[in-house]
Amino acid sequence: MIFDVPVQKGFYIDMRTLKLHIQNHLLQKNGCVLAGSDRTTTQSAILYSMFRDLQVNFNNRTMFWGKFLYGYYANFLLLFKIPSNEKTVLYSSIYKYNDHKDLDQMWESKEVTQKDGTMKTEMVHTGYDGEDIVSEWNERTAMHLRGEYHEVMGNILFDLAFQSRLLRDDINLKFTFTQQNPEFCLLSSKLNAEYMLEISKAILQVPRISVRPSALPRIDLDYYFIEHRMMSVLVPENTSNFNHTLISGPLPHRVIMCQVDE
Repeated sequence: MIFDVPVQKGFYIDMRTLKLHIQNHLLQKNGCVLAGSDRTTTQSAILYSMFRDLQVNFNNRTMFWGKFLYGYYANFLLLFKIPSNEKTVLYSSIYKYNDHKDLDQMWESKEVTQKDGTMKTEMVHTGYDGEDIVSEWNERTAMHLRGEYHEVMGNILFDLAFQSRLLRDDINLKFTFTQQNPEFCLLSSKLNAEYMLEISKAILQVPRISVRPSALPRIDLDYYFIEHRMMSVLVPENTSNFNHTLISGPLPHRVIMCQVDE
């Protein structure tokens, strides 16, 4: 899931106000109503299984890479249910694949007319061994209509070494989220029920601010993002100084060194 955010001339991005809005579709496979005792567990599972990694690029340079980015890291606090639209019937290729991945495919030879008028024998895929297309389509449609929609919205928080709050207007910002799983199943703790969930919509909200350059904080002007490198170094306990006297006296166990610009 990639969001490409080009910054317009004359506008800046406030990095503290980025929000990610996600709509999840909870499918109840066996028609059971989601038990009240399962709602807390379901909400937690939605958050914990949405995304695994987050990569942030500025002008095609990787500036941040967060491993194992779960919901509580992204500060997703708002979770609510909206009514499903029964007039809308969606078909998910994910479930088509999962339903048939263990079935043998069926092929048959067929005469096909080519563009030049000649006939050619080709193998045509006719379905899967033992499946009933009509009944399975009806089952998927009914499963979709029984589903619930849950919406999650939260701030995207990531550490940029506190160098700048406002991004300049000549930077292209790109967020790349890696999903934990394309789909996953939930088992009810009280009922013999099984739920499946998929992300049906995701919107990245990026507020743009018009600011006079003279009104920007001085640090935002001095530390313009060109390249950001960060390295974590373990320091022995008995070390008492550092090269070039950058640090003197007792050192912490871990030192973060950051290079901005060149």
